Amino acid sequence: MKRKIEYMLARILSFVNILIPKKSNMIIFYDSLNKTLLDNTEAFYQYIKDNDKTNKFEKVILLPKGNSKHNKIYCALKYMRAKYVFFSFGDLRIKPSKNQIVVNQWHGSPIKTIGKLTKYSDYQSERLDNFTYLISSSELFVEPFCKAFGCDKSKIKVIGQARNDYFYSKVKTDYFTKRLDGDKYKKTIIWMPTFRLSKDKRFVDCSEINQETLLPIFPSFEKLNALNKFLNNEKVLLVIKIHGYSSFVNKNYSNIKYVSNDDLTETNTKLYSFIKDFDSLITDYSSVFTDYYLLNKPVGFTVDDYDAYNSERGFSIDEPKKYMIGDFIENIDDFYKYIFNVIEGNDKLSKKRNEVMKLVNKYND
Repeated sequence: MKRKIEYMLARILSFVNILIPKKSNMIIFYDSLNKTLLDNTEAFYQYIKDNDKTNKFEKVILLPKGNSKHNKIYCALKYMRAKYVFFSFGDLRIKPSKNQIVVNQWHGSPIKTIGKLTKYSDYQSERLDNFTYLISSSELFVEPFCKAFGCDKSKIKVIGQARNDYFYSKVKTDYFTKRLDGDKYKKTIIWMPTFRLSKDKRFVDCSEINQETLLPIFPSFEKLNALNKFLNNEKVLLVIKIHGYSSFVNKNYSNIKYVSNDDLTETNTKLYSFIKDFDSLITDYSSVFTDYYLLNKPVGFTVDDYDAYNSERGFSIDEPKKYMIGDFIENIDDFYKYIFNVIEGNDKLSKKRNEVMKLVNKYND
């Protein structure tokens, strides 16, 4: 009921927004999900901040979750005064006026179903195209985005994602070199599983989840202990980057380390600066792999729950495995085999991965 009332108010404010004059130099950077700016919005904010030498623009950060003063009324009033608005997570559901440019940068490519393509009834009945433009990294994702947000193709702009610029820094993060002592290992691997069950239990993307570890592939901490011993013998570091929606049990291992968004935020570490430091990526249906292709490093995919995930949450594109170029990991033995390949430098899919990279990223600089 609260959601419905807020949505009705937003529709009223959409009409009010038409009448309010805009400040031509005001840019809003908005994030309703996180306590600080993250992802594409943070990266673009940093770019504007670094390049606006004369302070031509008034740069306003709105964080309703991270700042008690930024309640929804305050955010709505600021929104209706700004010429430009950028966001990657959430929106105020206020329709932009003709005098505004509101850019939904989103936070990845639509591999998984999103928006109106999901089973969630709220999204089916609500207007989701509350933006002037939406960013896509490739023509491949234009149609899925249109269906997910109920918008016309003219609103989709195919350009690079701002966060990917962090890949091109040659400097390793302090978190990797000092906090994790990453340079002492022969190989380093980052594992980025998407969530199956959200912390607030609102989203159930896949009911097949290992209740003890809350991770794919490994059903018990006993199995993780064995993996840690193997990694220690081989001098390999495995970092498990926890999805922002996921619950997790942080166990203390020598060669398996858990890292959360809060850990990175507290040390002012940008996620995409961090993941570039690793020799390899393990993921599943998270679109991070389409970004990681830009580095042309090996990728492994845990697909043990592929059928269950497909039947419950599902995918926005046809035949997603066609774009998942890497070792498919269906069980613990496959997981070990993948790590062996990374250790030995066996990467036979570099050429094919680079070909698919061009399909999922129009720009690679």
